[in-house]
Amino acid sequence: MKREFELDVIHPSKKNDLGSENHGSCTLASKRYCRDPYSIESWSIEKSSLLYNYLFLRDSRNAMQNFDYKFQGRCRKGSFREMIRRKANHNYIAVAFFNPHYVFTSVLSDILRNLDSHDTALVGVTVNGSAMEENCDFPIITNGQTLIRALHLLDPLGGGIYPMDCVLLFNREGHLVAFLPFSPFNRASFKAQLLNIIQQTPSID
Repeated sequence: MKREFELDVIHPSKKNDLGSENHGSCTLASKRYCRDPYSIESWSIEKSSLLYNYLFLRDSRNAMQNFDYKFQGRCRKGSFREMIRRKANHNYIAVAFFNPHYVFTSVLSDILRNLDSHDTALVGVTVNGSAMEENCDFPIITNGQTLIRALHLLDPLGGGIYPMDCVLLFNREGHLVAFLPFSPFNRASFKAQLLNIIQQTPSID
């Protein structure tokens, strides 16, 4: 059985829940106009991509929308673009959604050491960042309620607030490569599967 978000996100149509249009595929002649005008030098985020339409959000003035996020124990405010700027030479972006508990953040911190060697930027998304005391070495969006709902990633057991523990893996063009659910009981296989996908799976959206 397909997950609900696969129908709405991997194959978006018309407008998505955040009001961003699905621009469709780009021809070679017009491809440069389908790039994000605010993109970082080495990233090539396309406007037709899932990542662009959900995380490169803009307000009514077409200014990049800011998120509240934590990085190395400090509360900050900034756009998703700013969060991945220090990883501009990497080939993948892993966006981890999670209930703010210590198990998944510990696993992600451990995986991060391996992801760095495989050219992957990591960004977390959760709610209620005050429940997190760890100084993680990757930025974590702490007001991700709208994003979580738009992607249909609410945990059925999360009280209608928290997301399921999972990772969405995107390539440098912003296209979805894989969806990986996480369980505290599959730490080793989750880590192995993520690293294996980064090395050999092509984009699917």
